[in-house]
Amino acid sequence: MSSFKQTQNNEQGLVAIIVTLIIMLILSLIVTGFAQLARREQREALDRQLASQALYAAESGINYAEDLIAGGDLDPYDDCSGLKDEISAIGNENERPTCILIDHGLPELKYENVQTTSSEVVPIEEEGDDLGSLTISWQNTDGDNNPTGIGCGPLGNVFSDVSDWGDKVGVLRVDLVPVDTLSLDDMRDNMFTAFLVPSSCDNAVVSLGAAQGPTNQGLKVAANCGSGSSKRECAVQINGFANPTGKYYLRMKAIYNVADVVICPSDGYGCNPNKSLIGAQAEIDVTAKAADVLKRVQVRVGTDPFASGSETIPEYTLDSAETICKLLEVTPTSDESDGC
Repeated sequence: MSSFKQTQNNEQGLVAIIVTLIIMLILSLIVTGFAQLARREQREALDRQLASQALYAAESGINYAEDLIAGGDLDPYDDCSGLKDEISAIGNENERPTCILIDHGLPELKYENVQTTSSEVVPIEEEGDDLGSLTISWQNTDGDNNPTGIGCGPLGNVFSDVSDWGDKVGVLRVDLVPVDTLSLDDMRDNMFTAFLVPSSCDNAVVSLGAAQGPTNQGLKVAANCGSGSSKRECAVQINGFANPTGKYYLRMKAIYNVADVVICPSDGYGCNPNKSLIGAQAEIDVTAKAADVLKRVQVRVGTDPFASGSETIPEYTLDSAETICKLLEVTPTSDESDGC
């Protein structure tokens, strides 16, 4: 009779090893995830710092270009090589502008926050061509541009109390003055003054001569609102320039609501991209770097001393900077009081 020995396999240790390996794998993944998050946060913090430095470098380039324009340098710089030597001295190798572009001939002039209390003065001169017609389009700065409900017929007395006007698109007063030759007769006979009134009119075209001269100035012109082609909500096209090769100054003032305005050579009620206005604004486009981060900034600045505000044009023919002393006389007595 033979005998044999029976052995029993105990796998409890193997299970413990597998569980341990799984736990170690999970912990490794967690640690790796936290490490990647930490690196990402560190990189994002560095990118934010570099983006701020690149922005400051771009603003330095903007300031340099503004100084050029203020000093009378109105040359166009339409490629990055134009100011290469000058901008190399701005900042350092790691933080500096890499390209400065300056465009003096713009197809449209943009003015934001045209006030109800003071005027904006704009030189109007077309580059290398006759000024055929001009489109002025505008809307409320705050974005509320409800229709006025004014129709296209004779406007009559459309003005109302400020509180009644509310968030409707405001009225825009414009004065166009030819300035090639200035005299009392020119100011009286050739100055165009009109009130552009938002309306549902489809044909908002006015001739320059319609609001010139002492008897015609102050004409109310129905504007085309919601046409879709103009740069802003409401637009009026002005044509019939008596001296299309000359220079004009446009004074504009918002009535009822602060306005954003776009002025351009006309293409219908839109802007003609093939024509440019000079002498009013320049667009400065600066690209700057900080290490491997780039920042690009575009701004518009005034190039005319009157339009940019470096010279003051009074709102009225007679403007007092201080209180005027008045002598008041009361009748029928002979008492006089000094009203200063």
